[in-house]
Amino acid sequence: MAACVLPNVSVTQFAVMSTPSYCWNPVVHTSPTQYKNKVIVRFASLSNHGYAAHVFIADPAGQRRGFTCLGYFASERAACCYAVSYAKAHIDEGPPRKPPFTSQISQ
Repeated sequence: MAACVLPNVSVTQFAVMSTPSYCWNPVVHTSPTQYKNKVIVRFASLSNHGYAAHVFIADPAGQRRGFTCLGYFASERAACCYAVSYAKAHIDEGPPRKPPFTSQISQ
């Protein structure tokens, strides 16, 4: 998983910029989640391994931190639910729960 501090960009621009090259069709959920004075925006992208979960967290000052490819899931909904769970754990400074399964990328 990768983390980065992003410039002030739209949710759609973020999804396109941060989606890895082996994923396609980022599905952006534009209804953000408010949690402890932060905004969580999650999205999923489809890859050969399933739906990849991605999230970014914005604080009131507008600083955004993004996390990509948190895990692979069987459905878009499951990927987005995990992304929110991961973001909440990050905000609480606790350990995130592990994805329900991982996919090995074979070469």
